[in-house]
Amino acid sequence: MDSKPLFMYLLIMLMERMVESHSQNSYKKVTSSSNSGVCFYGDTADRVLNLMAADGNRKPDFKPKDCKYLHRKHTQSGIYKIYPDENEPKSVYCDMETDGGGWTVIVRRVDGSENFNRNWHTYERGFGNLKREFWIGDSFSKHNGFAFSTPDSDNDTWPKGNCAATSGWWYYACDDVSLTKSYNKKSSPIEWEQWKGSGVSIKYAVMMTRPK
Repeated sequence: MDSKPLFMYLLIMLMERMVESHSQNSYKKVTSSSNSGVCFYGDTADRVLNLMAADGNRKPDFKPKDCKYLHRKHTQSGIYKIYPDENEPKSVYCDMETDGGGWTVIVRRVDGSENFNRNWHTYERGFGNLKREFWIGDSFSKHNGFAFSTPDSDNDTWPKGNCAATSGWWYYACDDVSLTKSYNKKSSPIEWEQWKGSGVSIKYAVMMTRPK
């Protein structure tokens, strides 16, 4: 028999949790003050008492939705599990130090160790090494309403080709900034045009998000 339904039944029946300890014969008795009367002796009584104690000390499940929520209890940057959809956990890297902490890192580029020329499905799931270069997954964020494009799914507005021929991004036609392009390549580098100028390769880049 499933112990959980039985346990719930006992909680209803044992309205006043009266426990009598007897020295004779070394047994314990759990009884109810209700008219129906339920009694357990010996090992069974011990198990019932343990179940009741465990239930009284049980804490609600802690399912943080993002790194900001985790920051209430953690101050060290690193890999944590969050529940963005409240069901399936996802491992992410949390920056707990920059500008107050609580940042969920979306993408990080540091050394060119990861290949960002991936298909739509891979970008959606996320890929890479959370300790170095990675992409968290496209389902986590949007970019000013622009559709996300990958080498196998062209959703940008450029009529002459696919802006995402070598990497996925929220391209327009094509872009002023892209953090997923080829690392340290002059032809198509990681760039931020309005900041460093067109074609200037950025060596280190991190994109993070945090709720207000």
